[in-house]
Amino acid sequence: MKFPATSTLSWYQIPQVIVFTLVLLYIGKPFFIPLGFSVLLSFILFPICKWFEERKVPRTWAISLSFLIVSSVLGLLLLVILYQLNTVGDKIPVLFDKISQLFAQIQAFIAQNTPISLEQQMLWLQQSAQEVAKYIGSSLKGTIGITIDLFIFVVLVPFLSILFLFNREKFLAFIKHLLPASQHKNILPILHSSITTFYSYIKGLLVVYVIVAILNSIGLLLLGLENAVFYGVLTAILTVIPYFGILIGALLPITEAWLVHDSLWYPLGVVLVFMAVQYIEANIIFPIAVGHQLRINTFATLMALLLGGLIWGASGMVLFLPFTAILKLVADKSPDLQFIADLLDDSPTAKN
Repeated sequence: MKFPATSTLSWYQIPQVIVFTLVLLYIGKPFFIPLGFSVLLSFILFPICKWFEERKVPRTWAISLSFLIVSSVLGLLLLVILYQLNTVGDKIPVLFDKISQLFAQIQAFIAQNTPISLEQQMLWLQQSAQEVAKYIGSSLKGTIGITIDLFIFVVLVPFLSILFLFNREKFLAFIKHLLPASQHKNILPILHSSITTFYSYIKGLLVVYVIVAILNSIGLLLLGLENAVFYGVLTAILTVIPYFGILIGALLPITEAWLVHDSLWYPLGVVLVFMAVQYIEANIIFPIAVGHQLRINTFATLMALLLGGLIWGASGMVLFLPFTAILKLVADKSPDLQFIADLLDDSPTAKN
């Protein structure tokens, strides 16, 4: 059974469709998030797989080789980061000694300038440690649950992507069966454009990471850090984790600045460098680089990021942009959805 051809929606029906879609996406996020990542991963693997298949490699081997290539690149990048982390690992004992000295100075200052004695401070620290231990114990089950969910997610997404690639003709036939015959001629162009668009999105992200890495490295070099380029690149990579990535990446350079210069002004300088770069990346570099590659305007890019984060969290901020671009491709092919294409388009004037 095929769905009937779409008709123009009334003005009061459009908000209903939008609200229904958002509620469905929110309620179904345990299903849609891995499905979305699987589709995008299959877009990355498809051109490589197609290249092998055109050279008479069996589909099973072509998919396996494609997945192996992508996994090897990601694994190599991870190994490089871990190797570089070893270069700063020797400074950890020095850091602990410095923290101990600072803590002792703070305790002495409090004891000298307040009625709180060293014994009272140690008693309060012991009580606080016990409370923290209780909190950690109570949340351990939740942490284990999150770890299990993450493991399932890491296994499920590649598995679904492989199934998409192996059975792509069946999925294409299923989509054709759902749509009216008048739309069949648009399916392959939309799929081709979707894959090309996602590649453009990936290229845009690479541009963002390169620029952020350069700006981070320049700022840290000006502060005199020895491993400025490594810290700049590592923090740029970690920006893929919204909000928390920049915090995690800033810990190492802040620590080194404190150890080398023995002053709080240099760690503060590192914080200011990352804050400035993060602001520029979020408000200028990312919307221009990624939004232009996806051929959607800056307003739509920011709305996709905000809405994706609101509905699906960090995963939504990654997934909503490419799927918004795919929505625009579909809208371009449908006269009834031209108003959506005009809203998302990056040209200064709407198409008539």
